Amino acid sequence: MQKFLVVLLVLLAGCVSEHSFVQEEAYFNQSDEALIAQAKNTLAQKDYRGAVKILESFGTLYPLSPKSLLAEKLLIEIYYRQAEYPMLKAASDRFIYEHPQDKIVDYVKYLRFIAGVKQAKGYPYDWLPYDYAARDVSRFKDSFLEGKSFLADHPHSQYAPEVAHQLPLLKNTIARYYWLRGEDLYARKQYIGAIQSYQIILDDFSDTPYESLARDKIETFDSKFKKIHSIHIK
Repeated sequence: MQKFLVVLLVLLAGCVSEHSFVQEEAYFNQSDEALIAQAKNTLAQKDYRGAVKILESFGTLYPLSPKSLLAEKLLIEIYYRQAEYPMLKAASDRFIYEHPQDKIVDYVKYLRFIAGVKQAKGYPYDWLPYDYAARDVSRFKDSFLEGKSFLADHPHSQYAPEVAHQLPLLKNTIARYYWLRGEDLYARKQYIGAIQSYQIILDDFSDTPYESLARDKIETFDSKFKKIHSIHIK
């Protein structure tokens, strides 16, 4: 049985390799410019999978082509349109690292930011009406910091208003997370942890609706503590 499985895996691997070879062989006699033109045409027809195959073959056949930069941009665009957010973030990271001064680097960063927001909301289930703050918000934090960095680096970008528009939602979600955590700890009489959560809101999210709630909670705790302390002193 084990020998059969080994033989089957080898045959499957050979089929995959042969398929990849046949796929690239179809483009052997085409120039880099012809492949890019074909990829653009395929993209215009919304055949995203076909365009990805062409561009992947392009990357193998012409890794040093002057058109390589354009191929990278097209792939990033396709990943965005297909909502392939992990692939988009990987491709955009490489692009930003290798071409930090490119004229559309702000657009690539913007797409990466939007991808991060979508993932933070739980794409493809981001349409569900659940409380984002009731679960881990680490991705919200990452997207929030990424958005602030974008605005600092590209304040005059045409995409800056949309990034700025997204930040309050991210910030409110993070603030609500600390509020809910504080309330949970407070209910379990873990007052130090609760106050620390409220204090984070006061320090880092003072421009959210949860600032006044956190402040009231801390003041209430302080007044109770002072009252108890004065009773013990007497």
